[in-house]
Amino acid sequence: MPLSKSESYTQYDSISKRSWKENEIKLLTFMEDDKDTQTQNGLMYLFTVKEGKEIKNLWVKPQSALAIGLAPYVPLKGKTLKIVKTGQGLDTRYTVEVTK
Repeated sequence: MPLSKSESYTQYDSISKRSWKENEIKLLTFMEDDKDTQTQNGLMYLFTVKEGKEIKNLWVKPQSALAIGLAPYVPLKGKTLKIVKTGQGLDTRYTVEVTK
């Protein structure tokens, strides 16, 4: 659901995909469905996720490797996904599995 300019969202620490190491596993529980928002980097999907006990923001570009990996599991609200980053640079891929 797109965010309008009048809508606000709670900003949490973001999950950095750059510091996410190769073969590192993240278990993320999606607390709500994505919201489309326009940023300085273009259109992005904003997810509020729970990683362990921390609530974080996950920003995903449309048509990116992560967006393609998440697509089969939409709607994501309430699902816990095991996401593994593989490859580096332009070769980055994400393997996604439902755990709950």
